[in-house]
Amino acid sequence: LGTSEKPVNVSDAAAVNRDKSD
Repeated sequence: LGTSEKPVNVSDAAAVNRDKSD
């Protein structure tokens, strides 16, 4: 997961993870 990034909320974290996954 992108916890080291800057997850503002669950949606943002999911979006970041989705972007990284893609």
